[in-house]
Amino acid sequence: MLAELTIHNFAIIDRLHLTFSDGFNVLTGETGAGKSIIIDAVSLLLGGRASTDVIRAGTAAAFVEGLFRLSPALQEQILPILEREGLEENNGDTLLLGREIRAAGRSFCRVNGRTVSLSLLSEIAAPLVDIHGQHQHLSLLRPKMHGAFLDRFGGLAERRHRLSAEYRRWQTARRELRTLRENAQHIARRMDQLAFQVEEIRAANLHPGEEEALALERTRLANAERLSQLSSEAYTLLVEGADEQPAASDLLAQIVRHLNALQRIDDSVSGMLELAESIGYQMEDLAGQLQTYAETIEFNPH
Repeated sequence: MLAELTIHNFAIIDRLHLTFSDGFNVLTGETGAGKSIIIDAVSLLLGGRASTDVIRAGTAAAFVEGLFRLSPALQEQILPILEREGLEENNGDTLLLGREIRAAGRSFCRVNGRTVSLSLLSEIAAPLVDIHGQHQHLSLLRPKMHGAFLDRFGGLAERRHRLSAEYRRWQTARRELRTLRENAQHIARRMDQLAFQVEEIRAANLHPGEEEALALERTRLANAERLSQLSSEAYTLLVEGADEQPAASDLLAQIVRHLNALQRIDDSVSGMLELAESIGYQMEDLAGQLQTYAETIEFNPH
């Protein structure tokens, strides 16, 4: 049943809040007092056609809200829809519907405080109220209601309620089963993906420190021309000489010859001679390493 009705800025109504009692309620008043406007507001709340003409002059929007108390029979019809759309409340014996019409032409429908489509609002509100009037449709004319009427007439309301509860449990179990199957498929796909990635890593034959070696090689390749030039110049200065200057090895050979002559006169320089000869061997080793290093540099000037 409709327990409370709130109307703001609707037609000639500024602000109105009605609380209905159980049983028979009557609204009376002279012509033009607004009785039909309240019925129009209820029709709008149930999913009726919205028009900006209903907005009170000088205001930006009209608002209608209704609080319904749901009997077990209504809960049986409405709760499955609310559960399906994620609109259920902890207190399942009440339902809050709202409708807002703005002057810009937009219309908003709300169920339990959440915005929904007009079609969903109409579906939820269909069994709540019958409006009997000259141009109104009765629930008796709605085919969706015929099954409920027949069950009620046959005294099957309790059985219908139990069947609906079992059906909802079956739907819940079915959704959970579908979720489990989807999760299993996702896990299987993930395992296949991980197995493929592991095989790719294994095929790459990676080794510890390989990343650092690759980074070094990348740096060498990026500077190949400069490396080739510097190593060649160092080898030339060490072995061949440049610009009419003798090579370092030739200069060292001259030093060794002078030290040999000194030793023949003064044996105390024998240590210096040995050092010079050792440097000569090291220079030969350095020249060989420079030559080998230059050969390993991949550089094509063309």
